[in-house]
Amino acid sequence: MSKMTRILACFVAFCLMLGGVSMAETCGIGEAAVHNPAATQQAAVSPAVNADALSKAATDTAANSGTRDFVIRMYSVVLGRNPDEHGLNTWVSQLESGQIGAADLVSRFFNSQEYLGKHKSSEEVVTDCYRAMLGRNPDPSGLEHWKQMLDVGMTSDKVCSGFLNSIEFNSLASSYGIRPGTIQLRYARDLNYERTAFVYRLYQDCLKRTPDLTGLENWCRLLSTGYEGTSIARGFVFSDEYKNRLPSNEEFVDMLYKTIMGRSADAAGRNNWVNQLNFTS
Repeated sequence: MSKMTRILACFVAFCLMLGGVSMAETCGIGEAAVHNPAATQQAAVSPAVNADALSKAATDTAANSGTRDFVIRMYSVVLGRNPDEHGLNTWVSQLESGQIGAADLVSRFFNSQEYLGKHKSSEEVVTDCYRAMLGRNPDPSGLEHWKQMLDVGMTSDKVCSGFLNSIEFNSLASSYGIRPGTIQLRYARDLNYERTAFVYRLYQDCLKRTPDLTGLENWCRLLSTGYEGTSIARGFVFSDEYKNRLPSNEEFVDMLYKTIMGRSADAAGRNNWVNQLNFTS
């Protein structure tokens, strides 16, 4: 076992002994994670239908309904435009037939290529989620809470799913005569904030870059299926990308504190680990 491997293993064990157990558990270090649902693609905002009769039926039965008003509202609030007639009628039909609920529709709009193509900031996405599901702008504490989750790579589904059981959302759906519905979290990076933040920190502090979503999702998926956090960390520390940066022993220890402990190193701890690297063959 190499010197850095031994230091990494000892460092994680030391963190656990000093009270890092809570963080280690949530990050999947030594603990099995929750089951992750299979990822699927959401429908586009203007979905295809199998028969023109579907649109005609929606037009005939929902010309002035609350359902129709709700769909129009989604186009306006989420996409910032008026609906095309085909898309409007199709969504109205699916809502009135019970195929989807209000939250399902919200999720499909936020996951549409049209919305994602706007490349909105975390703050803008959270604000849109509040307006779409609660009919208001976010309060400062709520904005900061959900923005923090989006900033490490979680999706709008994570934000919107947090509103599902709120009185505000259920009242909004009821006012349009629509059942609330559900939002299934399809991505591993949406399942646990601490795990996702752990992987995000590895990219930021070890590789010095923002993670690509594919890589972030793959590492989070490994954690969610029981892969240990120490193994995840080792994959970064011993990657060619990290080794090519030629970090010093001091930089290596600082990186471990930030990624494993989630904080900067204290002077005594830093000196201890650096000395072990300097004098361990």
